[in-house]
Amino acid sequence: LAALEIQVTKTPQNPAIWKKIGDLYANRLEKPDKALETYKTAQTLDPKDFVLRALCDSLVLFRRAARFQQRRKLGAVVDYAFVTLFSQDAKYGPNAHAYLHTR
Repeated sequence: LAALEIQVTKTPQNPAIWKKIGDLYANRLEKPDKALETYKTAQTLDPKDFVLRALCDSLVLFRRAARFQQRRKLGAVVDYAFVTLFSQDAKYGPNAHAYLHTR
């Protein structure tokens, strides 16, 4: 992580380095919130990168699913808007992306 942080201070406009840092947070350090923040920085630098978009979306879903599971354990009402965001073939339904980013 330290080596990547040095690289990113030298070339902060390089989305590949930001993605590597995000991968490290997501996969090795198990810090999904930091990973999402880092992936969003990379996505800002390269908005056409569909892999970065998918990584951001998956982490948003992961965070939302964790909250959903926590609420279920507490006996809270099921959030049907979350449950129905994706169709059977895992494609976004209408307004799904906007909904995810409000949560």
